[in-house]
Formats: sequence, structure tokens, C-alpha cells
Amino acid sequence: MLQQTPVIKFAFASLVAIGLSLATQQAKAAQISYSGSNCTPTNASVGFVDYNAYGVMSLGDPATFQSAQVSCPLPVPYTAGGVPGNLTSVTVAFFDRNDGFFQPNKDFSCTIYYQNSAGTPFTGATATKNWFSLPTPTTMTVTGHSNVVGATMICDLPAPEGGNLSHLLNYLVTTS
Repeated sequence: MLQQTPVIKFAFASLVAIGLSLATQQAKAAQISYSGSNCTPTNASVGFVDYNAYGVMSLGDPATFQSAQVSCPLPVPYTAGGVPGNLTSVTVAFFDRNDGFFQPNKDFSCTIYYQNSAGTPFTGATATKNWFSLPTPTTMTVTGHSNVVGATMICDLPAPEGGNLSHLLNYLVTTS
């Protein structure tokens, strides 16, 4: 039989403390960039998007100036103990090629939608930017949320105007 000396008791207590610490540790902070090519058209926008080296682009409907809408998957971090972490923010890089002449109220926008641990969906933050970006891309940041088990980002890409196509190039997801 093993005799419980102070050294063994200390070692056992240390192992328990380390185990509890690992089980309750926070998810590690990370920044991961995803191509706009990961985004897929929503049902209403099937046929209004295409993909190229820049990412996903809006073909829209030049006759009606209908924007294209895409859904972009977002990773949700978990701690070692299985507790949802935080999706801190999403920074979107894009070309908004709508100059506002025919479509003055058609802006590039993204909204994050979440699901909590009870399975209830809820709407997060929205970021909108009206900026004709040629030749350099524009960025905008959408604020994230904590303790969610699922997330997706829906972005509206303005329809082509004057032959110019709006693109969602990439999105940088920051988690903690």
C-alpha cells in the first residue's frame, strides 16, 4: 500500500489543480483569414454570384440592380472544457464598385447571425460601408459576440454598375 507522504499529497493536489486549470482554460486567441470564395449565395441570390481570383463577386441583376447576398461560415472557438469561446470580430476586405449613381442606397453590408447554446438564433452586429473602392480594397469590421455555439455572416454585395463588379475578397476572423 502506498503511504501518503506530504510529497505525494502535494503531487496529487498539483495534478488536480492542473487538470482543473486545463478544463476551464480560455480558448486561445487567434486570427484566421478566409477567402471570399468560402461564401456561398443565399437561395435568393443563386445565379447572381460568381468566383474568381479575388473571391466572390456580385453579378447582380443589371436591369433591376438587385444586390447579391452571400453566406460566409464563421468558426466558433471552444475551450478545452467544451465551453464556447468568443468570436471577437470579423474584418471584411472588399471592392464596392457601386458608384451610387443608379443605386444610391445600395451599400456593401455584412451582418453576423448567431446561435446560443439553447439553440436560439439571434442577430448580431451589422457593418455597412458606402465607398466606391477602386483600385484598392476597403475594409470594415463587424463586432463579434461571446459564448455562441454557431455563427454565420450574411453579406450584401451591390449589383454591377457601369460594368464594375463588387467583390468580397476575404474576411479575417478574430477569436479568443
